Amino acid sequence: MKKILIFIGCLYLVSCGDYHVSNFLFQSYCDDKDFVGQFVYQREGLTDEFFREIPEARKDRVGILGEFYLDNKKYLIDANKFANHYWYQFSKRSLVSTIGPIYVDETLITRKSDGKLIGKAISFVNKKGWLHGVNLSMHNTGDKCPIYTSKNGLRLTNSDHFTLIQNTFFKIN
Repeated sequence: MKKILIFIGCLYLVSCGDYHVSNFLFQSYCDDKDFVGQFVYQREGLTDEFFREIPEARKDRVGILGEFYLDNKKYLIDANKFANHYWYQFSKRSLVSTIGPIYVDETLITRKSDGKLIGKAISFVNKKGWLHGVNLSMHNTGDKCPIYTSKNGLRLTNSDHFTLIQNTFFKIN
C-alpha cells in the first residue's frame, strides 16, 4: 500500500507539479504593480495633420488592427503619419519562464525623434503546466493578468494593450 501511495504521489508531482509552481511564479509576476499594467510616461498632443477623415462605412465599427481612434472614435489617426513619428509595437510575446510556460506580452510606444519610450503595457499569460498543453481540446488559453472588471461586471484581459494609444495621445484643438 505504501508503494502505491508513493507511486501516486510521484505521478502527481510529475503530471501536475509544474502546474502549482507555475501558478506561484505567475502570481508573483502579477502582484508586482511596478511591472504589470499600463504605464504612460508622457502624454503627447497630436495636431490636425495626424488625423484623417473617418470613412462613412467605418463610423459605427470598431477599429480594425492598425486603426487608432481618439476621443470616443471622434478622430481617426492617420497610420502613415503616426508611423513617421512613433514606433508602435503591439503585444510582443516573450517567454519568461519555461515552467508553465509563462509569457509576458509587451506593447510599446516610442517617439522616433529621440528614441524615448512614452508608454507601455505589460501583461502575463500562464499556460498552467505541460499537462494542460496536451489537453484533448487542444485549446489552452491559460490564465492572464492583469484582469479588470468593466462597468457591466465583465472580466477584461489585455485591455491595457488596446487602450494604450488612447491614454497616451490626445488631439490638440
